[in-house]
Amino acid sequence: MLYAVSNEALKMRFRQLKYITILFLIFTCVQFSSQECNLPKAKPFDSTCLCESLDSFNGWSYTCISNSDFEVIFGLKYVIDSSVTIQCGHYQPNYESLLQELDLTEIHTFVFKSCPLPNTSFGEVIPYNEKYPVEQIKMESKRDNRTFTHELFSNVSETLKSLILSNNKIQVLPELLFSNFSELKYLSLSDNMLKTLPE
Repeated sequence: MLYAVSNEALKMRFRQLKYITILFLIFTCVQFSSQECNLPKAKPFDSTCLCESLDSFNGWSYTCISNSDFEVIFGLKYVIDSSVTIQCGHYQPNYESLLQELDLTEIHTFVFKSCPLPNTSFGEVIPYNEKYPVEQIKMESKRDNRTFTHELFSNVSETLKSLILSNNKIQVLPELLFSNFSELKYLSLSDNMLKTLPE
């Protein structure tokens, strides 16, 4: 019986710490009044979203927390003139509408962590910019069972210099997957389950 009381007390203490952490985040975050961090289309239903300046003030992060269980359900990190990182939790953002809300003028790198593959190609999701083409895509720990296909990289394959597909449980690579990657200099397939590579 003593163990049950201790276990219940630990659960209660954990809940209290969770609430304190959420309140701390709310009160310590730098709230942006600028349009940069106003992402109304990205905000999931029944969530609280917080915007915070990065330490070096060269960008910001946007984190959405569920109002029901206080879990992080979605996050975005924007580094000016560099990269956009989308971190998926319990929520899958609409990549296309989300990225249209951002200034992607000089963004070369797009990172997707624990997210499903887009329903269309990366070329349709990421707005094309002739002056600043997409040079790097990282898709790490994807959350669905769909396979990487040649079509997924259409419209970006000719400009990509770096492609990181780590920790995605890839077992087989389609033969034509990398056929149009004329500028590709770096490819990472680490932490996958590959048995063979295409010739």
